[in-house]
Amino acid sequence: MLAQLLKDAPWPQTAGTRTAAGPLYGSSDSLLIGELARQERLLVVVAEDTSHAQVLVRELPFYLAQDTEILQLPDWEILPYDNFSPHQDIVSERLRTLYRLPRSKRGILILPMSALLQRLPPRDYVEAHSLALQTGQALDVESLRTALSKSGYRSVHPVYEHGEYALRGSLLDLFPMGSSRPLRIDLLDDEIDSLRSFDPETQRTVEKVDAVDLLPAREFPLDRRGIQRFQQNWFAAFEVDHDLCPMFQEISQGRAPGGAEYYLPLFFERCELLLDYLPEDAAIIAVGDHHSAANRFRQEAQRRYEEFNIDPRRPLLSPNSLFASVEELY
Repeated sequence: MLAQLLKDAPWPQTAGTRTAAGPLYGSSDSLLIGELARQERLLVVVAEDTSHAQVLVRELPFYLAQDTEILQLPDWEILPYDNFSPHQDIVSERLRTLYRLPRSKRGILILPMSALLQRLPPRDYVEAHSLALQTGQALDVESLRTALSKSGYRSVHPVYEHGEYALRGSLLDLFPMGSSRPLRIDLLDDEIDSLRSFDPETQRTVEKVDAVDLLPAREFPLDRRGIQRFQQNWFAAFEVDHDLCPMFQEISQGRAPGGAEYYLPLFFERCELLLDYLPEDAAIIAVGDHHSAANRFRQEAQRRYEEFNIDPRRPLLSPNSLFASVEELY
């Protein structure tokens, strides 16, 4: 019955057109999205907030074909201008999604409105700081270690969290961003002999893999060029005593202190929105009172900006630098 209703409904076929459906009750919105996912294009589902997005993530598999991929783009799950950083698992999920989106021809992407408003690193940053590894590939360990450090990975022992690596003789343990498990690379001279995922708690092998994509450890670069661009943009943005600003000093030394994500635009010539990552034929489905949710988020960001932008040792970028305005988004 629902399939016939969708067939007869005037669903938008061209860019810039829209159709509304409802009111819907219970899990009917998930059922409706499941029916629309039969089309050969990417569906982007924007929920009011994180809790509504998680409900859709739990419900949708009941209404989808088994081969339908569900991607997520969580927001940072910290309040605007917080002085600490999002959890590494959240950053890992976000980078995995940003890396895969330009290649996604079908499936579903679920995100809260707050994530849609966020300004993101440009697509070429994610591409340039990603590396594919596969069994039998020639590998220079020192070059890889340098590349990992430039991409924000931390040298530790043993490896437990995303963004960590450990080199032990001919073994390289690595927890790539976007991966569900850490990886053990067994080297034979200058060649990858095997790739195996392992359990970080027991350190035991789980399974062999043929290839893996290494994504950057952060959404902003901390290599020499990235730091130089950050410094130049900081000087242009703030009229403060830079020597008294811990954020400026820490980043200039190649470290990422808590809350550095709220200076992300300073690392790039330009930032992009999620809409810039999407394939041209992607369809956007907004669930719930999305417009009010966007307004509430921007108002909260503005309120916190005015509350915290009083310390000259921690100057803040304006909400418009970090988030799209509601008018710009729509």
